[in-house]
Amino acid sequence: LGLAMTLLDNDIFIKELGKFFFNSRTGGPKNVAVTMKRYDGRNKPKPDESADVEHSVLFRAVCGSKKISTVVKAKEVNNFTIVYTSLMKESMDNLERRVVKKGEEEQKVKKQKQKPAAAKKPESAKGTPTALKK
Repeated sequence: LGLAMTLLDNDIFIKELGKFFFNSRTGGPKNVAVTMKRYDGRNKPKPDESADVEHSVLFRAVCGSKKISTVVKAKEVNNFTIVYTSLMKESMDNLERRVVKKGEEEQKVKKQKQKPAAAKKPESAKGTPTALKK
């Protein structure tokens, strides 16, 4: 059962992403993951011939088993980012605090204690001149 990623138009992607956030608020899968990366239109790497390629941004979103994606051209990135950030601000009202387990706090403290402290320089090596007595 391979789940195919659906490549959508930018406006439709924003609408579907809004639906993902709404569904996560109303009892669907709680996690919505959005990733973005530079995209040059190729699926396989090629030797350094990318000097004349116009780069775009590939946005992917996953909510449960549903996956969507869109490619934003370099000229449209600013406008898309404005709409995307406003959607993110609207949708972040349902965030829950992460529950820290008892063992995780103790492990964090142990790791901090294990790090060696930086060696202190002697007073004369700090770069401050010592006062001369007459």
